[in-house]
Amino acid sequence: MSEDGTMMRMPCDERNYYPTVSLQVQNYWMEMLPEDYLVEEGGSCVLGFLENEGSEYWLLGDSFFRGYYVIHDDEQGRLGVVPHATSTK
Repeated sequence: MSEDGTMMRMPCDERNYYPTVSLQVQNYWMEMLPEDYLVEEGGSCVLGFLENEGSEYWLLGDSFFRGYYVIHDDEQGRLGVVPHATSTK
């Protein structure tokens, strides 16, 4: 967020200048492309993730899972993640 508490905004046509963000989850590297984490809103783009102040863990949501097929197994406490058929990941 910016110092005044608003979301950071940038022109959407500048997505090419932003890097792919890679996170290692256990032994697997997973990618977030700029088109995943820069979300169009009101004619400009905002970051699809924010700092989680005071926490020791990450919450991975929509921006992280774009391009992946996600399977929730609540009974076994598992989550399966795999790139979907048209994904570039």
